[in-house]
Amino acid sequence: MLKLFLHPVRCFLPFVCLVYISSFLCGGEYSSKTGIDMYDIGDSLNAFSDIPDSFKNITQKHYPLIITFQKFLVMLDGSLGNSFFDKFDDGELSLKRTGVSRSFALQTLIRKKEVTYPRFLSSYWPHFNTQLTKKLDSSVVFTEIISHLKGDITSNVPFDSWLDREAYVGLSERRASSLNCDAREIIYDIFLAYEKTKRRNREFDMSDLVCDLHRRARVYGRNAILLKLLPGVLISDLKI
Repeated sequence: MLKLFLHPVRCFLPFVCLVYISSFLCGGEYSSKTGIDMYDIGDSLNAFSDIPDSFKNITQKHYPLIITFQKFLVMLDGSLGNSFFDKFDDGELSLKRTGVSRSFALQTLIRKKEVTYPRFLSSYWPHFNTQLTKKLDSSVVFTEIISHLKGDITSNVPFDSWLDREAYVGLSERRASSLNCDAREIIYDIFLAYEKTKRRNREFDMSDLVCDLHRRARVYGRNAILLKLLPGVLISDLKI
């Protein structure tokens, strides 16, 4: 079984329980070296450094596989040809091609290069045109960029692309929309500035990774991986 958690702490707790139970059944003692003291549970990848970054290297001993959604994406990335993260690498990943050392190097790269909301708020938002941002909430804008402009699976555009201005502004006609046309026009201008700055900084967000995975899945073939995973996938914490 593969179980995905969107929240790293909620993922880590059942993992610790499994380690404890396995140790007890085998007649051993529970050690902090395999317990909570070994991990920083605030980091969604550190706790899984002993799990390969590719589904191709998963063996029976890794099951039941309890991981975060971020780790799941990293493992998909490692299973579909050339890694998405290579284009952001300054040489550290290429020197550590396999194993735990590469996994830690990848964690470091993600921490440095991923645009999360806190980074968006501190490093991007203050530099946008204040005439655009003064009437908008930064969290709303970031959510629109990640979840709708670059991640709207209900749209007719390819999922490895993003909505054009006309399509995005047209979303205001949906019954559930809380943003009018004028607000969406402004958000789209901010989005273009965000993408330009992100490219200049050689950074990425989660939607960039997901879009790249969709593109490579078409190129390298996705059936083998999906057929292996889908029967036992369980996603938890959907409200997180």
